[in-house]
Amino acid sequence: MRNTIVVINIDETQEPEKWLPAEEGAYRLLFINYSRKLKFFDRLRALAMEQDDVELVDFHKENQGKWKNIYRLYMQDMNYYLLNYNQHWFPDPDLIMEPEDIIAFLNFAHDKALWLSQPAVTGNSFYSHQELVYQAESIMRRTELVEIMCPCFSRDALRKCFWTFDLTHSGYGIDYIWPKYGHTYVVDMFWITHPRPVNFREEAKKRGWPEPTKELKMIREKYAEGEIFE
Repeated sequence: MRNTIVVINIDETQEPEKWLPAEEGAYRLLFINYSRKLKFFDRLRALAMEQDDVELVDFHKENQGKWKNIYRLYMQDMNYYLLNYNQHWFPDPDLIMEPEDIIAFLNFAHDKALWLSQPAVTGNSFYSHQELVYQAESIMRRTELVEIMCPCFSRDALRKCFWTFDLTHSGYGIDYIWPKYGHTYVVDMFWITHPRPVNFREEAKKRGWPEPTKELKMIREKYAEGEIFE
């Protein structure tokens, strides 16, 4: 769907090709490169030149973490992204999902007009919330949250939740704020796998960012337990 954009923050430790649309025009794919490796950047640039559905921006000099990177990108022309796309998916680059299932999930979320959603997480994944793990005999269900690993925002959800993207480097805790604005869903028809443990603490330490659990504590105390902001 041309009205869906998939944004991937990525470096040379990941495989960009697995995110390419399995069907022409299925969605717009945008890579945010934060690798300092010129060879990897050239690889991404070649994909963008070869594929009409792929584009590339380079944030390697000012990488601030996934959510601040997305915030910076969209702030460059927020009206463009809101006008041209009514669905915005932000999966982590190390996730595993069949290309056909990516399209099917995005179509399902669009057709059902889900406000904020994600695929179910497989039981053999590394995950933080048991509620988001696949449940047999379920197609779709309301949940208390959709986590930062792979949220799919409708246009309205993005408009209301966008301000939270700039709160932390890690993103820890901002997913506790989102359900204050609308309903969140897990789609059990489609599965996604997180194959490795979260290691953002090491990334934060290396880059001199705040410790992620401290960011989480700040978010929960300052925002998640308080009132929403229109």
